[in-house]
Amino acid sequence: MRKPRTSFPAPKKRQEDRLIKNKALFLDALAKCGRIDKSAKSIGVYRGTIYDWMRTDGPFANAVDEARTRSLHVLEDEAHRRAVDGVDKPIYQGGVRVGVVREYSDVLLLFLLKANNPKKYRDNTVNILKIDAGKRVDWDFGNAGNDSANPTKPGPSSPT
Repeated sequence: MRKPRTSFPAPKKRQEDRLIKNKALFLDALAKCGRIDKSAKSIGVYRGTIYDWMRTDGPFANAVDEARTRSLHVLEDEAHRRAVDGVDKPIYQGGVRVGVVREYSDVLLLFLLKANNPKKYRDNTVNILKIDAGKRVDWDFGNAGNDSANPTKPGPSSPT
């Protein structure tokens, strides 16, 4: 026969244990999905509670940042898979699956290139124009796509 239990953990100790467990479960969920709202819901906690924990518990806030970083790696791996390895899409004919075709994401590939080699693949460029004081420069914006940001050569109406 079992001996009856004579001591019980203090209620505060049980609350602390549950809090520690919930924080750990939240961090695991966050590392997988990257979303605070979904991670909080998965452990049955309101997302506002998570923000309270982050505000009052510095080490927990740091752990949230680390979990978000891990979740970014998951997203990057998935983007790489879709861009480079491709995704099999089923082909149906007359309601019957007749095969698959592998599709690749050019957009994701472009984003990966921009992220990994921004000097070569970035969108933003800097154009520096040096103008001597006192000279007039006319801009021709009518040739969109054909060096529209370049000044026109001074013509008869432009003083040189």
